Amino acid sequence: MNEPAISIQGLTKTYNQGLFKEKVLAVNDLSMTIPEGSVVGLIGSNGAGKTTTIYCILGTLIPDAGQISIYGHPPQSLEAKKRIGFQSEIFNTYSFLKPEKALSFMENLPV
Repeated sequence: MNEPAISIQGLTKTYNQGLFKEKVLAVNDLSMTIPEGSVVGLIGSNGAGKTTTIYCILGTLIPDAGQISIYGHPPQSLEAKKRIGFQSEIFNTYSFLKPEKALSFMENLPV
């Protein structure tokens, strides 16, 4: 059997919020396996943990608990980053660049 594209086991992430640093649970014990070639949508209300989950998969957030792998590699590894393409809903670039030039610029940024 092939290595799954994404494997998540027991992902938990909390944030400290507010003046008294009260803990807010964003993702609680999420487990899923996404096979290569799959198309997956994360659906839920505001605050359900969709963006937090994505940022943990990308390696930009560190989970409080659990394991994530991208084709068997940790999200922060160069091997995993070579396999990931991500476009945030908030995309800022230079306004004078045409779309092709903006994408070419982003493609050449160092990892």
